[in-house]
Amino acid sequence: PYSISVFFKAFGVNDFAVIATSFTFFLLSLLFTYLLAKQVYKDKLVAILSTMAVGFNYSLINYATSGASESPFIFQLVAGTYFFSLKKRWSNILGLLFMILMYITRPQAIIYIFGLILYYFLSNFTWKKGLFYSFIAFVCGTTLYTLFSKQGLVAVNQNATTEVLRGVTRDFNSIILIKKVFYNLYNFYKSIPEILSPYLFTLFVLGIFRKLSQFNIFVIFITILAFLITALTIPFYRYIHPVVPFVYIIAVATLSEI
Repeated sequence: PYSISVFFKAFGVNDFAVIATSFTFFLLSLLFTYLLAKQVYKDKLVAILSTMAVGFNYSLINYATSGASESPFIFQLVAGTYFFSLKKRWSNILGLLFMILMYITRPQAIIYIFGLILYYFLSNFTWKKGLFYSFIAFVCGTTLYTLFSKQGLVAVNQNATTEVLRGVTRDFNSIILIKKVFYNLYNFYKSIPEILSPYLFTLFVLGIFRKLSQFNIFVIFITILAFLITALTIPFYRYIHPVVPFVYIIAVATLSEI
């Protein structure tokens, strides 16, 4: 709200101001994609090619030119990850601030917040301690979110898109939930080209098995969690698209090593 108000003051209350806000955050996302790739892989070519790949993603361009809120959210996620990757006290504080902004911006941000917590602990502690602290944070966070937020439970009970729009909910049992998850995951598999580049996704899958780093574990975690939670709740692609910059960074890094 604060960022868009700046553009409203500059351009007036109109569609152009809304689009200008989203497009600005899209450009900032590209900037931090470059910085993150360069920080993680210490390679300018990987950083440049990763930024170009993200910049040419059709869905992200569509968000940027339609005034969608996905652009600022993706910026917050990429920027927060970059600041955590610096492993400094001041950058960790900025990373925490971006996590708070993410939660305020989007309800499903909890998926990626868990991932950022995992990345922070793995980057600042040994693998054993990092995984242990992350597990404790995941259990406590999930419990608190379940107790104090009803949005997730409502989303699980939503079925088809038409029912979501009509506000219809259903009582689900475990069998129906399992069928729903596998049905949505199968549709995601068939629709990979609509979510991200299938070629880069293949390179990503190859890359995560070549070398397990803190960054790779973080990206694997948020990617799997994003697909599973989206399949369990409301199967909209926009809930998965925030993983695109991270998948593309690993994919390009893998390509450069072949």
